[in-house]
Amino acid sequence: MPDSVDFYQLLNRKVGKPTLLSVYDPGTKTRWEETVKPISAGVENELLYKRWVDNRRKEARYYFDVLELTSTLASKKINGRNCLISGVTKVDRTQRNHR
Repeated sequence: MPDSVDFYQLLNRKVGKPTLLSVYDPGTKTRWEETVKPISAGVENELLYKRWVDNRRKEARYYFDVLELTSTLASKKINGRNCLISGVTKVDRTQRNHR
C-alpha cells in the first residue's frame, strides 16, 4: 500500500470485528499476517488518557523519590559544617569567620 493511502479508512466500520492485515517489512523483505480488532475513537481516547495518567504517576513518584532522598541527605548532614545536596554546597554559617 503506498504511503499516500489512509489505512484508517480501510478500518472504518470494522470496530470489534477481527480483521486480517498483511504486513510487509521492506528492510527484511518479509511479509506476515496479523489479526487485529479495531477499536472506536472513544476507546482509543480512553486508552491514551490512561497512558497519560500512568506516565504522570511515574513522573510524580520519581520526583517524590528525589525529594525524599534529598531531605534524607539534608537531615543527616545538617549538623555538618558543609553538606552537598543536589550539587549545591551548603555552608554552616555559624562556623563562618566574620570580617
